[in-house]
Amino acid sequence: MASGQRETQVERARIEQLESQQRRLLQQQERQETERSAFAQLQPPVALETLTERAEIAHNEGEKAAAELQELLSEISATREREREHSQALNTLRTRLQQAQGEQVSTEALQQAALGKASGR
Repeated sequence: MASGQRETQVERARIEQLESQQRRLLQQQERQETERSAFAQLQPPVALETLTERAEIAHNEGEKAAAELQELLSEISATREREREHSQALNTLRTRLQQAQGEQVSTEALQQAALGKASGR
């Protein structure tokens, strides 16, 4: 009988060990499911391919904007050069106008002097 009781105790101990192991495994499974759920929530809402496409589009638009900017800078430079040329031409015309006005005043003074001499005779 002692042998039968010992076998029964060994089996009970084995059953307790297996039940304990089962509880630990169930707890571990629950923790893993919780972690898996948390990781699922952390996944980015946008797929990597979508982000790559967006980045490529943004890069292309950036290059296009840079080309347009360069074109506008060239146009601004050309406009400034034309403005400088027009300013020089305007200054030249002002100088010629002042010279012509000076000549006109001198001519009028000479005419007045000549008329004064002619009427004073």
